[in-house]
Amino acid sequence: MLAASATAPLGGRSLEVGGPDVLSYGEMMTRIAELMLVNRPALKLGVNLTGVTARVAAAIAGEDPGLVVPLMQGLQGDLLPADDHAAELLNVRLHSFDSAVENALREWEELETLAAR
Repeated sequence: MLAASATAPLGGRSLEVGGPDVLSYGEMMTRIAELMLVNRPALKLGVNLTGVTARVAAAIAGEDPGLVVPLMQGLQGDLLPADDHAAELLNVRLHSFDSAVENALREWEELETLAAR
């Protein structure tokens, strides 16, 4: 959609892009883990530890917590795009979430062996 929108006559119009599947961030993480063949149980606590886990993730990744913390806090609420018919306007065929993840994993595997698969 990004490539198609670069040349489409949108007249400055913005589009909200989403695929055909409606998934929460948690469901996306579960599907990615399943597609990577990672079989780890999910641990659900009754406490929000996003601030702590974001700082740990930032330290592990060597990134600025000022960037990572707001990004991870944004995952607490699901974001659903408006149905503005972006795919039809750009003449782009949508793919399922699983198909998109499989494609991304294949491309990643061309660069390096994935320990999780």
